[in-house]
Amino acid sequence: MTKPISAAASSIEAAISRLMGSGDVQATFTIARLASEAGLSRATLYRAPELLERFRIAIALHQREVKSLPSPTDRVHQLEAEIAALSGRETDELRAPCGHPTGTWRNISRLSASPCASKSNGLLGSS
Repeated sequence: MTKPISAAASSIEAAISRLMGSGDVQATFTIARLASEAGLSRATLYRAPELLERFRIAIALHQREVKSLPSPTDRVHQLEAEIAALSGRETDELRAPCGHPTGTWRNISRLSASPCASKSNGLLGSS
C-alpha cells in the first residue's frame, strides 16, 4: 500500500530539494526520477498536483540558471584573460623603479645600478 498524500508530502519536498541541490547542471529531472528519489510510486506523485507543480517550477528555475552560466569554453577564456592581465601587472611591478607609485624596484640583477641602490632596502646591506 502506498503512503497517503499528506505523509508523502514531506518525502516529495525533500526529494525535490535533493535533486535541485545536487549541483548537476546536466541532470535530467523527470517525474520518475522524483518518485524514485522520494521512495514513492509515480501514481502517488500524480495524486499531489500542487507538489508536481512545485517540482515543475523548480525545474524551470534550474534550467534558467543553467542557461545563464557561461559555457565551459567561455569560462576558460575568461580565466586565461584574467591570468594574462595579472601576469602583465606583476611584470610592470617588477620593472617599476622604487619611486614609482605602482611598486618598488625588485629586479636584483639591476639593483646595484638603480637609483635606489643607495637607499636601504634590506637586500644590499647599505645604509
